[in-house]
Amino acid sequence: MVVPIMAYTNDRTGWKLPDILLNIGVDHDILSLNIFALNAYMHRKSMPQPRPVVTYPALVGKILAQQREIRGLKQGAIAEALGLSQSAYSRLESGESVLNLSQLRNISTQLHLQPAQVLSLADQYEAQLSLQGVDVIAEKPNNPAAVAIGLGLLAALLLSSR
Repeated sequence: MVVPIMAYTNDRTGWKLPDILLNIGVDHDILSLNIFALNAYMHRKSMPQPRPVVTYPALVGKILAQQREIRGLKQGAIAEALGLSQSAYSRLESGESVLNLSQLRNISTQLHLQPAQVLSLADQYEAQLSLQGVDVIAEKPNNPAAVAIGLGLLAALLLSSR
């Protein structure tokens, strides 16, 4: 049996903050006492949640990937038709590299789409992401956590549209 006990003190704001956690336990007739200094593990101020973000190139790239997969095409086949390596094409779909207009036109042609259709889908997904609190931004942000959250929400949105 383990009994946790919190010891509190007041800080200047009047809030009671736990200073230590005592775990008192009995196992096979042996009494144990563990003392944890919580200030070593907890920040006094909570960490703000990053606002999720997705870059516009990543949004367009994910749409191209979704359309390619729907058509049963492999990255290598599209890359070969464009004169790119598979890894270079993969970077376009992930948003690590930015598509130029010529590449957008050529990829769209391979997918039997118009570039305007791809951009229209991007606008639709951007509006849906905005409703979910995700910002679509032009350039890569400095906060990787915000990008991870944003890309996760984008993936969920794309999967739900199938």
